[in-house]
Amino acid sequence: MGVFRHVDDCDVGKMVTLQEEKYTVKAIATRTGFDRKTVSKYLAEHAADGLLPSARRAANVRRLRGHRKAAVTRRRNKLKELLELTDEQTRSASNATKNNMKDKKMITVHVCRYPSVRLMARGMSVEFGIDVSPKTVRSDLIAMAWVSEKKQSGPKLTDEQKAQRLAFCKHMRRKSAAYLRSLCFSDESWFDLNDHGCNSEWVNKNTGQRAGVRGKKAKGVQCFVWAAVRRGEIAFSVLDFDQILEDEQVEDAEVAAAEDARVASLTKKEKAAERKAAVAELEKKLEKEKKTKLNRAKRGHKPARVKKEKKATTKYLDSPRYIKHVLQPHAAFLSNDDFIFQQDGASCHWTPESVNECERLGITMLDVDWPANSCDLAAPIEHLWAILKRRVSKHGPRNKADLCSFVRAELAKVTPEMLTNLVNHFRKCLDECIRVKGDVVCL
Repeated sequence: MGVFRHVDDCDVGKMVTLQEEKYTVKAIATRTGFDRKTVSKYLAEHAADGLLPSARRAANVRRLRGHRKAAVTRRRNKLKELLELTDEQTRSASNATKNNMKDKKMITVHVCRYPSVRLMARGMSVEFGIDVSPKTVRSDLIAMAWVSEKKQSGPKLTDEQKAQRLAFCKHMRRKSAAYLRSLCFSDESWFDLNDHGCNSEWVNKNTGQRAGVRGKKAKGVQCFVWAAVRRGEIAFSVLDFDQILEDEQVEDAEVAAAEDARVASLTKKEKAAERKAAVAELEKKLEKEKKTKLNRAKRGHKPARVKKEKKATTKYLDSPRYIKHVLQPHAAFLSNDDFIFQQDGASCHWTPESVNECERLGITMLDVDWPANSCDLAAPIEHLWAILKRRVSKHGPRNKADLCSFVRAELAKVTPEMLTNLVNHFRKCLDECIRVKGDVVCL
């Protein structure tokens, strides 16, 4: 039996020639120096396609390249389809597949803003069943003329706002170090399914299209969180507006039932008196509106716009909800005399009802108004939001229940040392804002 060695074209040619001369496999193996199994294999391959080993290897390479190229083209077409999905298609798909959990997970990927390559890879797997790594997605995007650009960050400020910020920072910088350490920073933020570990967005060089950018209506799954941070301590509330709306509707129904019972217990004279008072009040209101319209017409003004009332199903934090779900549950935390409560200029914070409730609870407020459009100055709480959103993104939440549970878990993991370092960072923000004369602070 022959010794194993590499089989080249000359060896196969010699095997074929000996076979044509009616030599047996055993005789061919003896003359060529290969074993009988190797001789039988190469003679069978040559009989099947008539190719020598080098030509066969070249044909296999061409075939594999064709398959690989087709697979890459198919994958990139699916990636392009994922990037170009519109809001209307997303909403129609959501309505058509309410009972399919896989499709629900798929939809949460589409409504994300600024998706990272990791989120795109997840979308390819969930929607099209194509398992691909984030590195491959990045290579495909670059080959498809997409480039990664840094996200735009920081508020756009007017000259007046810059002057207000500068005056505020100078006023706060004159305070003692103990006063700055006693501040309790508060803020609200929406958590969503976006990949917040991504600091850039993908833009098509040819069309200018931005990956994952959706309209304001397509917000997807969100979770609302309020938090207050002071040295070594944190208080937070994760608000479920769907549950809040249900509770409010139940309360409204109870109030309406009580009112109906009260009206039913009135006498005819009392009902007539209430009806007469209501009609008089309505006539007074209509007469006032009529005079206002006439006065505007005489002055040449256009008719005033009628303000639409917010629907009962709107998910927002107004003053009654702020008092009921934030101030009252955390009264003991916020009314500590050793700390000073800071909040931004959101409308729900500064209504007469909210201010009176803070005074009733004994909450010490900041002695100066927080400047408008200055979320970057509240560095302790803003840095905390950034850290938490990155951590929640790593869990890869797919629905609202996962999102809320991950947010609570990460908030519970915040250490006192981290909170103390964040509060101490406020003085650096003041110094930097003064240095840039009220412009945006990037620390």
